Amino acid sequence: MSHRTQKAYYDRRERADAYQVRNQVLLLDKKSRRGRCMKLNRPWTGLLEVIKRLSELVYSIKYCGPPGSYSRIKRRVVHFNQLKAIDDGAHDKGQG
Repeated sequence: MSHRTQKAYYDRRERADAYQVRNQVLLLDKKSRRGRCMKLNRPWTGLLEVIKRLSELVYSIKYCGPPGSYSRIKRRVVHFNQLKAIDDGAHDKGQG
């Protein structure tokens, strides 16, 4: 099977919570860092903003946090299952 066919089958089963443009979200980062075990890794990173909804399941996001803290994500296209909505009250308290 080709990549496109597998993607079509996967997307067919998924049901997404719709994010709106300008919603703030966190990104799932499963990379393991050298010298850190996955158990101690923080899986949700960044303060990102949805800039465009490309399809029902795919979004374009950009970094919108403080400069220099996680700015390596300029813009990225991601599947909705790698995003998590930020509750405004929790973020203000520093509990992203």
